[in-house]
Amino acid sequence: MRYPKILAIATALTMATMSTLVIQPASAVGPTTLYVARTGSVGNGSSCASPGYVGSTHAAIQAALNAASTGDTVYLCAGIYSISTRLEVTKSLTIRGAGANSTVLDGGGSTQILIVQDANLNDGASGDEITATIEALSFENGNATDINGTECDDGNRCGGAIFVENESRIAISDVHFKNNTADFIGGAVARFIGQYQDVPSTINRSSFEGNMAKLDGGAIATLFGFGLTINRSTFYRNGILPTWDARSGAAVIANFATATINESTLYDHDAPSGITVLYGDITVNRSVLAQASGSTTTVCNGSQTVSGARANLVTDNSCGVTQSKVVAGAGNSALVSLSDLKLGVFGFNGYSTKSIPLLSGSTALNHWTGCTGSDQVGVSVPQGSSCDVGASERSASQSLNAIDTSTWSYGGNTLYRNLGLNVALVAAPTDAAGQGVTYSSQTSGVCTVNQTSGALTLVSDGTCTLTASSSSYLLRDQSTADKSFVVAATAPTTTTTTTTTTVPRSTTTVAPSTTVASVTTTSEVAPTTTVSFGQTQIARVATTTTTAERAGQTAVASTTTTTTPRPVATTSAPTTTTTTVPEIAEAAPGEAAILVGGEPVESTVTRSNDQLVISAGDMAATISRITADGAVAPLDNDGNIRLSEGDQIQVEASGFAPNSDVEVWLFSTPTLLGKVTANAQGTATATFPLPRGAESGNHRVALNGKNSAGDDASFAVGIVIGSSSGGVSTAGKVLISVPIALAVLFALVIPARRRRKVQVA
Repeated sequence: MRYPKILAIATALTMATMSTLVIQPASAVGPTTLYVARTGSVGNGSSCASPGYVGSTHAAIQAALNAASTGDTVYLCAGIYSISTRLEVTKSLTIRGAGANSTVLDGGGSTQILIVQDANLNDGASGDEITATIEALSFENGNATDINGTECDDGNRCGGAIFVENESRIAISDVHFKNNTADFIGGAVARFIGQYQDVPSTINRSSFEGNMAKLDGGAIATLFGFGLTINRSTFYRNGILPTWDARSGAAVIANFATATINESTLYDHDAPSGITVLYGDITVNRSVLAQASGSTTTVCNGSQTVSGARANLVTDNSCGVTQSKVVAGAGNSALVSLSDLKLGVFGFNGYSTKSIPLLSGSTALNHWTGCTGSDQVGVSVPQGSSCDVGASERSASQSLNAIDTSTWSYGGNTLYRNLGLNVALVAAPTDAAGQGVTYSSQTSGVCTVNQTSGALTLVSDGTCTLTASSSSYLLRDQSTADKSFVVAATAPTTTTTTTTTTVPRSTTTVAPSTTVASVTTTSEVAPTTTVSFGQTQIARVATTTTTAERAGQTAVASTTTTTTPRPVATTSAPTTTTTTVPEIAEAAPGEAAILVGGEPVESTVTRSNDQLVISAGDMAATISRITADGAVAPLDNDGNIRLSEGDQIQVEASGFAPNSDVEVWLFSTPTLLGKVTANAQGTATATFPLPRGAESGNHRVALNGKNSAGDDASFAVGIVIGSSSGGVSTAGKVLISVPIALAVLFALVIPARRRRKVQVA
């Protein structure tokens, strides 16, 4: 029978298979990923949606590090984790985040964030080293302080973000270090080998921003050992704290050690006088080494290998590089100006780590050959005919994407304060990337600007310089642009005369083809009268046609006068808007009057803090004189507001209809100083310059609009223009109430038949 034999064979095969099954699972179990999430609930540990560890502090992360086996990965999901107790890595593993712009370990300015230590493995023995691989996250606000009184022992005072002990190795990639500090060395990262060993470690595609050390190595310090290589990384504004014991290496120090920096960008570092950006035995290749114009911190101290055929570009002669790029030739180190480097804005720029892009026309473009792989942010190299110098390769798809200021307009290059202090944006600058812009003023003493609308407020004469800004983003070179406008007190007045032809029973005047504002009156033989608008006085004799042109904020007046025995005048002119000279009561200097619906209302004048305050029921106004330096000027010896050329008139009035227009006039000759819109509470506030050439004598400042009931309402306050008799007013030091009698006011109201119309474009 064959069955027993077959059974025996089957049994043997089964046993062999079982043996294989017992052995294989142990070797087939590969590295594990342990997920840590800042918030949520603990799940099966398979993803950020179902993490194995949850918590926003160091505790959750350390629990995962403790649970991980050699070769495992601890994945930190997006979020900010507060580190108040230092994290410890004592085995070879990987710590990975969701991206440097997404996962942040924050030391809060008081805690060293992480230590990599070999757990007292045999120093000098080969094969027992541990390697910590750290990827795609940010270390911020770490602080290595004094914990045991011995420098660098157990990380004491060394490595604000990461301290690497003895033979431990690090492989850092795509990590951002920001605002970390150390009380001794290595503001961001410190390696303290101690045995002069060659311990290979790498830092790739990372960025170091604003890290500071008290003594050495603002960003990185490597001591008593060899083997550190930095590739495709950006160092920006790191430094040495200005203390008495500050020593060396605003960016990197290799002391009794060596380091190599390849294809990196180091820009704008700061340290006390005599301290350099690089210190020690450091070899630099194909990197941008630049300092801001006027910086007293030089790049090298003479120990670095930078010159020759290493293709570095340096902005000072401290590194032994003395030839210009033209003389040195492609592939050789050269001395260049900061302006020729055309460095862009340090930022994420749409990528996961921060970098400094090269702008169009940079002298760092296409300077060397032989590059492969990709740059700091993943752009493949080369993009052009040759390789670019530094951490960033300019993408062939990169464009200027600048903000175009040629379209930016407020109606003219010169803006006049007497035509209104508030000026709306006529046309916005154009953002080529389509993200829109926000606005800011560099000269707030001359002009201020609304951040979103771009509307201006004119403050004083001078040059108004504005900045339009947009968000930086992938492939954008320029995200800000400036433009300047001139602010002047008063618009110039120019007079031109048109031709009027008189025919029987008709007169026709053809106005220039411009956008205009005009004053038109037709009558038979009549006495000459005068009306003022702003600074322009218009004479009227019999039949008069007057045109005041406003292009943007520039006023030009054109006047034509013709007298005939009973002409019929036909004027061809553009459509205009009419503003009527309001009925304003008389008021002597220091007195005031209020009209509501054309009728006088009893009011009170109070002098307080060198201002005149007028009140009547729910209506009130404050008038003051503002000097050229912006201060409220004292009243004169008679308690009056007395103005001189260069002064401004400041008005604040309440009781007007919410959001309504309020006109501000200067009498006796009617001069419209401008209009202001009352706010939602019915309060109107504005400041106007005293018109140039205003005659000396008694005048009135008047405010005219609609009150909350919709009735015509006006204030009139008597002022004086001209030299004061001297002395300091004492009237402003006390409160003086002056009732104004109804009968007196009523007698002084201007009759309705004398109302005149001023048409304003």
